[in-house]
This record gives sequence, C-alpha cells and structure tokens, in this order.
Amino acid sequence: MATRERIIGTIVFRNDGDGCLSAKYLNNGTRTPFADCCKRMPNSIGNGFVGEYYTVWVESHEPSISGNAKLIITEIEDDGRPTNTFKLEWQIGDTLRNIFTGKAMMYGELLVGYYQTES
Repeated sequence: MATRERIIGTIVFRNDGDGCLSAKYLNNGTRTPFADCCKRMPNSIGNGFVGEYYTVWVESHEPSISGNAKLIITEIEDDGRPTNTFKLEWQIGDTLRNIFTGKAMMYGELLVGYYQTES
C-alpha cells in the first residue's frame, strides 16, 4: 500500500450571511486555489462562523474530483473569554472521524486559517 503524502494547506472563509460560507483553499498538493462551499446544518448552534456545516470542495482540474465532509468550527476560549481564534475539524463516515484539523483567526470579515491531514 502506498503512503499518502501529508496534506498541509491554507483556507479563507467568507460568511455569506444566509447560512452559507464561501471559501478558497490551497495546499501542498495544488498549484492553484480551489473552491469550497459550506451550508449550515439544520439545528446547528452558533453565531457568525461557529457551527456545524455540510461542506463540498473541488480537488483537481483534470479529471474533476470533489470531496464532501462535515465541518465543525468552534471558538477557542482563554479562561472563558473569546480569542477570535477557531478550531476547524472536517469529519467523514459513520464514525465521524477527522480527516483534516486546523486553526483559524478572524482577519476583518474573513476567517483565515490552516489545515492538515490527521496523522
């Protein structure tokens, strides 16, 4: 079985204000940015970017490949105070195992962060 290269990347989310997030991402396996879109899950609790989302992304140009997962965005607190930093988790499967994890911060109206494959 071939060893899969560890993926390390960056992602930028924009809150579209209607339960949707638009995103662009880039990682060590891509040459150009790709699109990611997220829709808040029904009954998801959270404000702004915080919450649980269905997410779908494009992975390559030729042939076109896409992926999907559950994205969970939670705010990281320091002694109960908000920090404007967030934990990112992409989960798949019946067991909801993490395929990517990362961290992000607010930059103006955008959520800017990094992600990597789970080891």
